[in-house]
Amino acid sequence: MTTLQNGELAACDSLDGAADGIISNLGACTFVPSSLRCPGGADTGDNCLSDARSRL
Repeated sequence: MTTLQNGELAACDSLDGAADGIISNLGACTFVPSSLRCPGGADTGDNCLSDARSRL
């Protein structure tokens, strides 16, 4: 969950003009969770999503 939260914040937090840890402009957020996929889908740690984890 932390990986997803961090990815979404990185992609969408500053869209309202303030990088403050709050996503205020939901309509402009186009975060795609598959962008966090580990190379080849392998489980390579906690900084990306393996194919097994992304099915949860």
